[in-house]
Amino acid sequence: MANKIFMFGYFLGITAVYLIVELLLNIESNSDLILSIFKHLFDCCSALFDKFSLFLLIEKVVFAYGVSAFFSAGILDATYNLIGTLRNVRKIKLLAGRKFIHHGIPVRIIDIKGLYLAFTTGFFKTEIFVSKDLWNSLDEDEKKSVLFHELCHAKRRDPLRILIMKFLTDIFFFIPVFKWLKLKFEEFIEKSADDSVISAGVDPLILASALIKVSRKNRSLFPIPSFADVNPNLLTSRLIRLIGLSGNLKFKIPVKRLFMTAIMFIVLISSAFVAPEHTVKKNGVCCSGFRITSSLTNSLVIEECRKHCIAHRMRGK
Repeated sequence: MANKIFMFGYFLGITAVYLIVELLLNIESNSDLILSIFKHLFDCCSALFDKFSLFLLIEKVVFAYGVSAFFSAGILDATYNLIGTLRNVRKIKLLAGRKFIHHGIPVRIIDIKGLYLAFTTGFFKTEIFVSKDLWNSLDEDEKKSVLFHELCHAKRRDPLRILIMKFLTDIFFFIPVFKWLKLKFEEFIEKSADDSVISAGVDPLILASALIKVSRKNRSLFPIPSFADVNPNLLTSRLIRLIGLSGNLKFKIPVKRLFMTAIMFIVLISSAFVAPEHTVKKNGVCCSGFRITSSLTNSLVIEECRKHCIAHRMRGK
């Protein structure tokens, strides 16, 4: 059924393109037809503009209040989540554990039973945390891969960048593409950290082994990105890259999210630029100098404005 619909749409599109090209190639002989089409188009637009001027005003008010409400709710939610994240970071920094320095970045081995985590926290003064159970379960090469991975996050201040991106995503939660951008950003920083480990001379298979070992036991207690992210799609993508099968990966464009976002921006822009009839009356000006009088009725105002706009365009050509 889907193939039939696609073929029907394909042939319909080809037919439409052919008719448009044929019309443009014979524009002189079809000048009367073109003028007639545009005249009826202007007439229809004028009629709709006349009848729905009040609707446009109501739509603007409702749209403005709706956007304000969504934006306010997003700010409140983002602020609440930000406060929660800052509290968790503060609690983590109070945890006791053995501490050492790795390439200028503090590393703390925290002793919490059942916690298999390695993560970087701190926004300006970063610090690496590794749970004791995870540290004891890794061999020396795997420990090196984990530390170099988190070292990349620390030096690039990825916790701060993730916090900012999450804050923006929470504010603009009503824009579908923002969530996708956040996921792609997290994927970018994780894969960049993986690449830095390989650049440091660590075998990619060792890093993949550490990822698998951590992901089997990892149960995140804090909303902070860890070494083996709990997102299964991201973890799978990272493992495929590390074992050398990245050529089989395909970049998926979120068509639905982009389409919905485009619709929202079109509505936003059109609402900002479409002026209802009462605005024309209030200003007394229409289309670069056309002035109206109070004696004209609604339909005459629209018709005179339309004629003036057409004449203005013709003079411009």
